[in-house]
Amino acid sequence: MKTNHKPQSTTGSSIEVLETRIAPATFTVTTLTDSVPGSLRAELALADAQGGHNTIVFHLPAATSPNENTIMLTGGVLTSKGNVTIDGPGAGRLIISGGSTSGVFDFNSTVSATDSPVSISGVSIVDGSAASGAGIFSDESLTLKNVVVSGNVATGSNGGVYVGGNATAGTKVAISNSLITSNGAVDFSGGVGLHNVTSFTMSNTVITGNMAMADGGGGIGALLNSSGTKIDITGCQITGNSASYGGGLQLTAGGSTSKIIITNTEITGNTAMTAGAGGLYLSGGNTVITGSSIRGNTAADAGGGILAQDPAALTISGSILSGNTTTGSNGGLIVNGSVSGTKVTISNSLIAANKAADFSGGIGIHEVTSFAISNSDVIGNTATADGGGGIGAQLSSSGTGITVTGCQIIGNSANFGGGLQLVDLNSASTSKIVVKNTTVAGNVSTDSGPAGGGGLYLGAGNALITGTTIRGNVAVYNGGGINARGGTSLTISGSTISGNRTTSEGGQGGGGLCIDGSGSGEIPVTITRSHISENQSALSGGGSFATGGVALTISSSIFLGNTAFASGGGVYAAGTGANKVDLHVTGGAFTENIVSAAAADGGGISASGDGVVSITGAKVTGNSITSDGAGGGIFADSTDSVTVTDVVAASNSAGVGGGLFIASSPVFQVNGGAITGNGVAGNGGGVGIFDSTGTIEGVVITGNAAGIAGGGVDNSGGTVTLDITNVFANSALTGPNVDGAFTLLI
Repeated sequence: MKTNHKPQSTTGSSIEVLETRIAPATFTVTTLTDSVPGSLRAELALADAQGGHNTIVFHLPAATSPNENTIMLTGGVLTSKGNVTIDGPGAGRLIISGGSTSGVFDFNSTVSATDSPVSISGVSIVDGSAASGAGIFSDESLTLKNVVVSGNVATGSNGGVYVGGNATAGTKVAISNSLITSNGAVDFSGGVGLHNVTSFTMSNTVITGNMAMADGGGGIGALLNSSGTKIDITGCQITGNSASYGGGLQLTAGGSTSKIIITNTEITGNTAMTAGAGGLYLSGGNTVITGSSIRGNTAADAGGGILAQDPAALTISGSILSGNTTTGSNGGLIVNGSVSGTKVTISNSLIAANKAADFSGGIGIHEVTSFAISNSDVIGNTATADGGGGIGAQLSSSGTGITVTGCQIIGNSANFGGGLQLVDLNSASTSKIVVKNTTVAGNVSTDSGPAGGGGLYLGAGNALITGTTIRGNVAVYNGGGINARGGTSLTISGSTISGNRTTSEGGQGGGGLCIDGSGSGEIPVTITRSHISENQSALSGGGSFATGGVALTISSSIFLGNTAFASGGGVYAAGTGANKVDLHVTGGAFTENIVSAAAADGGGISASGDGVVSITGAKVTGNSITSDGAGGGIFADSTDSVTVTDVVAASNSAGVGGGLFIASSPVFQVNGGAITGNGVAGNGGGVGIFDSTGTIEGVVITGNAAGIAGGGVDNSGGTVTLDITNVFANSALTGPNVDGAFTLLI
């Protein structure tokens, strides 16, 4: 310590007496023999006695080529109080071996609150045997550079390296340009085990072939203390390691603000033998993975590639998750969110060829606050027994939204939600599922139950699909392209749904789109400025199918060339009681849609059951059903009311009601527009009315043909007021223009 005594010189200057300091010393190892003067053991003891931070160097005889010099420990583990730098001649030139009978290094100052850092470079540390830290056991900060740690075995935990940290001491670990290989532990952390450290950085290092038999962290298990700042791994290869879980890495952050950073690193071919996280286990903190590859890892449970448990945030960018597999769920990635809120962001990445025996083949997101994926490809992933072939994501009830933007979701398969399964448990309008400028193509749902959704399955929440292409997806039962069940709202805008199909007659249908309100009241569904084309349903609703309580609005959209085996080639809507389906169509075109089954209805549009039907300004042309079906263009049966305004229904064909067929409606109104060039095998070439009450006024009905009666309009059992002035030049065997009883407006 400093003294206040200041002796005076004759010149008046003063001299301050400084504290005693120990100058760093260098100690030289001159022999390979253990426990003799000049040995590494002896020089470490001298360094301890010297005090301060000292350096150990080596001046050894040249090794006999091609062997390295080897220090074989015969006196047990090498001990040191720390505060030492061991500067070896090179890992390829000097081996320090425990001979499988003892550990190699044990660093402990015995003062837990004080850090006595250790640095080791240029040596190989091999064949240690100990209860823990068989290669290196340290209670001090540790730096490894150009070091090989190989073949060390712990009968407990931490086979190659162990560092037991202390928050007060601020223990830090840094590893660079090193090889950690073929180490093992009976319990956890086969290669490197770090506990309660303040920070851990590793760069340009290979961690390979290590094993933790009964617990986590085959390659590395690292735990930050509560004040820990970061784990930072850059430019490393983590390959071929195995553990009970966290086959490659098990990384645990210290608190919600601590960071785990993985950059330009390969995590490949690791195995979680009995649990999850084949490649990487993450817990807590804020994790950022950039430019990295997580490939070919395997897990017995959740997360073939990555399992992230309760992170504050997870961000993945410019990375690859591919070829990971699990016999459980979530082949590529699983994130289990926390009650305090978890945010997941993925961008510019490839998620490909991952497989899960259960749900979420590529990515599984559970109970998080928000999830966003952008400009990424999700390709060829498989979930065999449950949902979400490419991605399965579920927000918590406090969620703020799911966003899928600019992505390619292609060739994935699952029990349901072949491409995507998206669920938001927060029904508030402030939280939305948004799929934007994305292609969902060639995905498959294999479920033979109601779930379906070859391309996309939407569960709870408010969903918006905009600028997106849903193409060539397949479902067994419901929603070849999209199956939306029990959500809060759905809007499809400026999107294309084409070439999708369902394959079995056992479900509801909806080749392009199936919407089921699931008895939750009328959920609002809007389809605007979209193209629904060339879809096929093995049952009803070639283009779209709606049931179970839906208020469906279609505006300025095109339904072209869709096919249903049963009713509704373009659109099928059917409601019952409180779960009615209201259908409102404005503008757009329904063209060349087909119903192929006998005695089915509605080539272009079919609306039945309870609900209001309103069609305004649409073009319904060239649709067809079989010769014993009704409503080649439009079919409306048993609905609350039907309003058709300024509609052009032309060149449609059916058994009855070529352009328009209305049945069992208590109130209908057909105003304006034109019904022309339609044809039927039976009655009502242009319009067929059955047991309904209403008015047809200001409609041009011409050029239609009926094989039996009512070439223009046929009324059977209804009460109809008809403006006859514009009904002309139609043809039929009986009543070429009209057949049946009418109140005429002239």
